[in-house]
Amino acid sequence: MSEVDIRYFVLPMIIVFILGIAAINAVSFPIVNFLTVTAIAFLSGLVIGATYQLVKIVQRFFMTVKHKKTSKKEVGAQYHKA
Repeated sequence: MSEVDIRYFVLPMIIVFILGIAAINAVSFPIVNFLTVTAIAFLSGLVIGATYQLVKIVQRFFMTVKHKKTSKKEVGAQYHKA
């Protein structure tokens, strides 16, 4: 995973954390609310980042399969030329 891919984990965490902190208006149990917002931000970043990585892996797999099929067709065409 490159440094560019890390942004798909970190940016959603930061956005959800900031929005969650801004939405907290309860006076009772502020620490529990803070920990809840932190946990939700962490989970959202993890889910979005993992989804991005999964899509990237599937896309790379299909491109590899497509490339292999194209290579086989070209090799087969070389041997059958008259």
